[in-house]
Amino acid sequence: MNQPARKRDAEATQTAILETAQALFVEFGMDAVSMRNIALQSGVTKSLIHHHFQTKEQLWCAVKERMFAEYAEMQMAIFDSMPGGPDMLRHTIRVYFNFVREHPEIVRLWCWTCLEGDAQAGFVERQLIQRGVAKLSEAQEKGLLRADVNPMLLIVQLVGMTNQWFLARERYQMWAEPSGEQPNNWDELFLAQFERLFIDGVSPSDNETSS
Repeated sequence: MNQPARKRDAEATQTAILETAQALFVEFGMDAVSMRNIALQSGVTKSLIHHHFQTKEQLWCAVKERMFAEYAEMQMAIFDSMPGGPDMLRHTIRVYFNFVREHPEIVRLWCWTCLEGDAQAGFVERQLIQRGVAKLSEAQEKGLLRADVNPMLLIVQLVGMTNQWFLARERYQMWAEPSGEQPNNWDELFLAQFERLFIDGVSPSDNETSS
């Protein structure tokens, strides 16, 4: 077998492992899934899985990176093309909100990381956080954002509010039943209000911009 063919086979094997592991991890979490489960479901031998991903923990991290890669690419493009002020935050809110809406498995995996005590940030996640904090800090120095807010906590609040909405959206919608308010566009209503309050809250006051 020539080199390109071997490379294609290796890539196909890795893809099969990752897709199977992702489905199982999203459904059951990491702790409840064994390498044997992944081997049986993927049709790849356990020894070959260990060849590509030495441990289950490494496979778990690879799955997280893979699931987050699409958003990371979009967010890096925003960082590259926009200053770190309110407009960048507005775009970030929309991009992350829509990404999670289109990929509900992200929230389920996020829940498992919390339930199983996984506090390890992957390489892509660390890059995004470091770049985001740097952009927000730069915007504060330029007077584009309030100086009295913590850039890291802004990111935490943006991600946390979005994840929480999609985690418990149906329950929150039930709260409106006694009032008879049942609009069909809950996502759009939440996004619009969240964006408005978030951006208004971090934008500098007139006194700050004039000083």
